[in-house]
Amino acid sequence: MNSAVCILDLPSEVLALILYKLNLESLIYSKHVCRRFWNTFKNSALLQYRIELEEACLQDDSSDYESTSVRSRLEKLRAHCRAWSTLSWSEPEVIDDCSDAVCWALVSNVFCIGRPGAVVCRNIGPSIPSMGRRTWTIEHWMREYDLTIDPMQDLLVVMGNSDDGSSVQIIFLELSSGVPHPAANGIISVHETSIGLAERRYMVQIDGSRLGILLEGIDATTFFNVWEWTSGHLECDLELSFLQSFSFLPGDLVLFAIAPGKAEVTQLIVCDLSTDTYLGRKIVLNTSDDIGHLPHICKFRFYENEEDKTMLVRVHPTLLPSQCPVPPSTGDYPSFWPKAKAQVLSITLLLESARSRYEVPVIILIPLFEIMRHIDRARSTSLLPLDIRWDEWGSSSAHKESVGRYFYSESTHGTRFAYLYRLAVGMKVNPRDFIKRREFVSIIDFNPHAPRCTDTSGPQEELKGKWSSTPHRPGTTEAPQGFKGSIRWEKVLLGSDSMVAIYDGREDGIETVFAIVTLQDPAATESDTMSDKYTQGLED
Repeated sequence: MNSAVCILDLPSEVLALILYKLNLESLIYSKHVCRRFWNTFKNSALLQYRIELEEACLQDDSSDYESTSVRSRLEKLRAHCRAWSTLSWSEPEVIDDCSDAVCWALVSNVFCIGRPGAVVCRNIGPSIPSMGRRTWTIEHWMREYDLTIDPMQDLLVVMGNSDDGSSVQIIFLELSSGVPHPAANGIISVHETSIGLAERRYMVQIDGSRLGILLEGIDATTFFNVWEWTSGHLECDLELSFLQSFSFLPGDLVLFAIAPGKAEVTQLIVCDLSTDTYLGRKIVLNTSDDIGHLPHICKFRFYENEEDKTMLVRVHPTLLPSQCPVPPSTGDYPSFWPKAKAQVLSITLLLESARSRYEVPVIILIPLFEIMRHIDRARSTSLLPLDIRWDEWGSSSAHKESVGRYFYSESTHGTRFAYLYRLAVGMKVNPRDFIKRREFVSIIDFNPHAPRCTDTSGPQEELKGKWSSTPHRPGTTEAPQGFKGSIRWEKVLLGSDSMVAIYDGREDGIETVFAIVTLQDPAATESDTMSDKYTQGLED
């Protein structure tokens, strides 16, 4: 008796669960195997959700599948993708009562404004169907500080001077309630110093149980620490006078952006934190020529240009959701999160050109999976560290964005990159003046599956007090105009379904202004418009 069972004899529900285990490429091929497979994909919300989630380069961190149906999550995902494909923004919400703002952060759709002794948190969730918005305040004892957040771990990190100014201290709070975070091991003292907080430059990033901190004093000495915030253990302690920025990478890796020395070009250094090389050891390197003494896997060299001098190199941290030691939050925060290796890595170079008197920013954009591919190649060789030239990693895979000297700020989220720049429009009054000056945000999406909009010629007509968009890679969005006469937007932050434009008034001693916009589902907006017309017709 033959007891073999053909896969086509299985119930559709069981067949869908089997196909669900395939990767994206195999899933797409499987749709065309036979009519039975095609109908299974057509009728299975689970398989459609899996394919569309992969194509959006997102992952679903939610643990409440029992309370949320797959069909509803699929509709939410489709609304998210529709909104990004059309760049349909809401009217700006302007916050102009922040004369005492000391810092801010936007991660996913959670926006925090730090004020002396308190952090005002806003869930600026999208206008597409999802959780409702809410605002809450978290009180603490620091006056001058910096902060970072991790909504997936319900974590707020506040870093500032101790009361006596003898050390920099870090406190860990629950983002949703403000109480001490239950997974944290108390307050961490980062670096003993008497330098005032205003004279420091901070860079902070969270990667699961790791907290990376870059601290630079007035003498350009840079300290880099990696702490395990759940236990209070110091994993890495470096003193590098030439280190300018860093980013955690998947697989216990950290990437350093190194300023060029006398005989070197700008480079990125990748180190492995999973080994015991850094534990219990303080490494001090005074010049970039000593970089060979820093244990590392590989280095990425940038292109060499004898005419231009690199003044600054800054790498923007990526979002790494895969190593969270704390169960993901549910309820208040969005469930979609960028896949780690699908994200775009943004590197900003500030070049001093010999042909002009200006410092010109150049942005290097490269998919993170390309960086990881070279790192895996370096790990597979016995000759470490591996020196990777620009023509090996950058000339064919990286995108160079020359943004010009009227460039102000940039931000990344997942596969998307946004930068804020100023454009002079109108008739010249004199060689140095224009009638109109406007700020624009250009958005580039590196997701190969994202729908591409057709290009148009330049910005559309000026809209006072509104945001306008023109489809351009995939779009260019005009910053709010006409607010208080002459607000010059200087910074931009990009969220998963939102964007924040910022006028930073801290140095001038005036108020800091924020303008928040969120994406709207064009299908829902059209439906609401039709409903309003129908209701009006009934009333008439």
